[in-house]
Amino acid sequence: MIKKMTGRRQTKYKRLSQRCVNNKKGVSLVGVIVAFLLLMIIMLMFQKSLKVSGNLIARSVDIRKEEQELIGDYYKNRTSPTNTESVSCVFSGEDGSFTLNTKWSSYSRQNASIFYFGDGTTGYENRSSAMSDGGDEQ
Repeated sequence: MIKKMTGRRQTKYKRLSQRCVNNKKGVSLVGVIVAFLLLMIIMLMFQKSLKVSGNLIARSVDIRKEEQELIGDYYKNRTSPTNTESVSCVFSGEDGSFTLNTKWSSYSRQNASIFYFGDGTTGYENRSSAMSDGGDEQ
């Protein structure tokens, strides 16, 4: 429900509206041109950010599709890695060290690769500091 303005409130808004109508100050042409240029720059930046975002989304979809094809191909042809190397990983610390002898294999296709350790025949060698000091093994 809309209330009708009466009394002081009506007089206050009447004065304000008359003041706005009687105001002879305007905006210069330079101010209008500058405001328009700022608006155009902001619109251009917004359009450019939308374009970059769209390109990144399209590229991520292509990468995801390649990865899914690579993973599917890997599980179908799991017995044939494209590259296999024997590696020896040495882990050492204050209490001793140990060596992990394994194979490092990779399966590659186009621009993507899957790397994995081992083929079920992992060797393990323990060299603790207690054994090298002549102490008892715990």
